[in-house]
Amino acid sequence: MEKDKRGFGDNARYNYDKSLLESLSEGVHLLAKSIIKTNAVADALKKSLHGKNIVERTNALRDADRINQLSVNETAPFKKVMDAILQGDDVHRAPIKTYKLDIVQSNFGQFIVNQAGGSLNDGGLRCDIEDAHQTADKELEDADEII
Repeated sequence: MEKDKRGFGDNARYNYDKSLLESLSEGVHLLAKSIIKTNAVADALKKSLHGKNIVERTNALRDADRINQLSVNETAPFKKVMDAILQGDDVHRAPIKTYKLDIVQSNFGQFIVNQAGGSLNDGGLRCDIEDAHQTADKELEDADEII
């Protein structure tokens, strides 16, 4: 066997690392887009409260709703798959499979599906999603107390 030639296992490991890095990059891209859209919604909501007249306030509120809906639509397939993971449903079967196929077009989505573990999902991803839900709920409750 030649010294320069890479073996099958070596190639598989290299491709795994590459796809993991690509999925992280795609995750950062999705997060950056969400941050930009969230800030745009916040700006529009401020303008809807502090606009100089009713027309400006109404248009700003309409813009906030439109921008928010873009974010909701973009993350809807991820939400469906993550909700299925939380419920222990198999993401590889109908009706979740449709949403799974939407998100696996990116390495980030493929990573989520690969970590799901089918219908017997007792892995770390389910715990991570549960933890995220609990943290978000707590932060929303704390925000309600401040207001």
